[in-house]
Amino acid sequence: MGKQIVVGVDVAWRRSGALDWALHEAALRQMPLHAVHVVDERPGYAFPLSGDSQVAVALAIPEPDSGFIDELEQYVVAAGQTLEFGTDVLVGSPHRRLVELSSEAALTVAGRRGAGGFDRLLIGSTSEFVANHAEGPVVVVPDGWRPDRATEAPIVVGVDLGEQHDAALEFAFDTAALHHVPLWMVHAWDAQLIVLGGHRGKSGLMIGSVARGVLQYAGVPVAVVHERGASS
Repeated sequence: MGKQIVVGVDVAWRRSGALDWALHEAALRQMPLHAVHVVDERPGYAFPLSGDSQVAVALAIPEPDSGFIDELEQYVVAAGQTLEFGTDVLVGSPHRRLVELSSEAALTVAGRRGAGGFDRLLIGSTSEFVANHAEGPVVVVPDGWRPDRATEAPIVVGVDLGEQHDAALEFAFDTAALHHVPLWMVHAWDAQLIVLGGHRGKSGLMIGSVARGVLQYAGVPVAVVHERGASS
């Protein structure tokens, strides 16, 4: 398992709570924090070399996509956390890139991004894909989460008598011990972090309908913990 926390960021990172949550957690776990911004793939320019041969030249990463990295670094320094912090700007599909990185991360963090007039409620396509397909623990953080929301509220792990989620239970126990808070094993919850186990359903997705509903509507960060090596 990796020894760093990976967090996906974009130009709207100040609105999202993902970076703040990841920063807070990295300090507690004494792990490096790796912030990753993924630029969607764009077609390159092509020109002939000889005959029918062609070469594609990738477009430069737009300035707005690379310029805010300096802001991230300044923000982390101002937060006063003594931890190793690195940033990367990658080109590709954001959700697939984060899934790839999750295989080498101890924890993957994504912001919950809404759409239209239901911004507080709907989970974005990237965070949902990562929660479905990533390896290891994935935490989806609702917009607006701030460090002062990290209270002494318990960690909650959802349990299902019909299934066993050892990885989710282990993550929940470890996180509760790290935060020095109680752990509740329940079917309903109101706490600072909800932990759910991932599994493969009939649809082929790695989370079920209950987990998806919690990801959409929870007002606190939600961790979906898959057994490593089980992603597709």
